[in-house]
Amino acid sequence: MRVLLVAYAERTTTQPLVPLGWGLRAAGHEVLVATQPAAAAQVAATGLPVAAVGRDHGFWRVMRHVGFERDTDVPGFASVLGRARSAAPPDERLRADYAEVVTWWWRTVNDPMLDAVVRLARRWRPDVVVWETSTYAGAVAAAACGAAHARFVWTVDVFARLRARVHAAEPGPDALREWLERCARRYGVAWAEELAVGQATITFLPAALRGPSSVPSSAPTSGSGAVLPVRPVPFPGRSVLPRWLTERPRRPRVVVCFGTTGAEHFGTDGAHLGDVVRGLGGLGADVVVATAAPETLDGVDLPDGVRVEPFLPLDALMRSCSLLVSHGGPGTVTTGVAHGVPQLVVPGEFDSPELAAHLAATGAAAVLERAAASPAAVTAAADGLLRSGTAAAAARRLQDEARAMPGPAELAAPLGALCR
Repeated sequence: MRVLLVAYAERTTTQPLVPLGWGLRAAGHEVLVATQPAAAAQVAATGLPVAAVGRDHGFWRVMRHVGFERDTDVPGFASVLGRARSAAPPDERLRADYAEVVTWWWRTVNDPMLDAVVRLARRWRPDVVVWETSTYAGAVAAAACGAAHARFVWTVDVFARLRARVHAAEPGPDALREWLERCARRYGVAWAEELAVGQATITFLPAALRGPSSVPSSAPTSGSGAVLPVRPVPFPGRSVLPRWLTERPRRPRVVVCFGTTGAEHFGTDGAHLGDVVRGLGGLGADVVVATAAPETLDGVDLPDGVRVEPFLPLDALMRSCSLLVSHGGPGTVTTGVAHGVPQLVVPGEFDSPELAAHLAATGAAAVLERAAASPAAVTAAADGLLRSGTAAAAARRLQDEARAMPGPAELAAPLGALCR
């Protein structure tokens, strides 16, 4: 079976596909990753074959232009996330939000690569295309070359939930359909709802963390509602482990990680991170801060016993970790889940508040809102989790649930079934 993995150029979108790609290759299938030039070298460094397609997107440049900053709502998702910014009637507000996200996010990242992905698919002739949930170019390319296709969701599925709400609203403009219909028509492809939601949905979240099912019930293909779970396999990238990380710590180890994507594009809030670290400093623990922007802590008076590292593989850190403190990004959360580590989440933007709430509901985590994350509050919450046998037991149960999910290589069978 030939499998084409398609994602626009972003660490958040490409990195979760790597374990799936390697699992399918290990099972004897041919795999090719298609992404924009900016991410091609990063993906190629994983050992998977890569095709650089189209032009790089300007999403982050556009976001800065329209005034989007870290820890605010992604344009278009305010309604579905329950943080509406307008007093307009709900359905009118929903469709306006939807038009925003189609314009400012999905078109911005897909239009520069669409033609090139279709040309690649028609030449390479995949049996199945797996496309990252907002890289709709993959769905169009699959339809254009006659391949089956599945959508890969790397977080709680706010994407299909937003789509379902548009379906349920009063009749009106459908910005996603209008755009995708124009795109598909260029390649002789008729509109079908599966261009928006896939013939199946792949998720690496355990059921307890997924939230409500959300693929529109009006999707016409029988496969559109199929959920294909795959075990979360952390992939932090290539690294050489320092010696201290291979040794057993003498004290409980607390790892702090507030993500990489936001830090790369907007920097890290040193004052906020400093408050969190100061709160952890009084625990008598070995505190490791893994940050993409260590310079933001240059002016912060850090407690003794705090180690700041510019890059360490989170997967390796978790093996000796007693508590993970993070912003609640899906890659960070699932790495903690894979290792059965209790978590303290200070959620940031977009999907992290909902994911943090689902994690806390399992008993494996506590949540502190950012405004309440004073050093004293962090100390109390972290100390409670470190002392709590209940949180540790819940984290192990969630780990067991994740381990029971099919491994990446096992996804070959249901993907193959889509082709028949």
